[in-house]
Amino acid sequence: MLLLSCSLLNKFTATYNEDTDFTDTLVNIIKERIDKKNLLEQRILEGKWDSRRVIWEDANQDCVLGFPELTMDDLKILTLGEYQLSMGENYNNEYLRADSSYSFRVHKEEPNVIKVRSR
Repeated sequence: MLLLSCSLLNKFTATYNEDTDFTDTLVNIIKERIDKKNLLEQRILEGKWDSRRVIWEDANQDCVLGFPELTMDDLKILTLGEYQLSMGENYNNEYLRADSSYSFRVHKEEPNVIKVRSR
């Protein structure tokens, strides 16, 4: 998945990048993780989390109290840059104007795992 994401970014995004420190950081992270397995994906597949409804419950205020917080740098790394973050914000604003909503569900046994659905 990571290789596909990188290939798409290389093909369809501009090459100019003024945040070279972030680019260097991102490249180092990619090199470090390129051969690592996606442990969350393995757990989802092994536990069949994607097809079992009984393991998920509606999120509430109490569920998020211990949920890990991400910094802006974490989000930039996760989304591969600031542009994607701004596009996500724009997409969200357009989506919510269209009378749509999100549902947040928390895994009953793994409280640090959430599932978000849009309707």
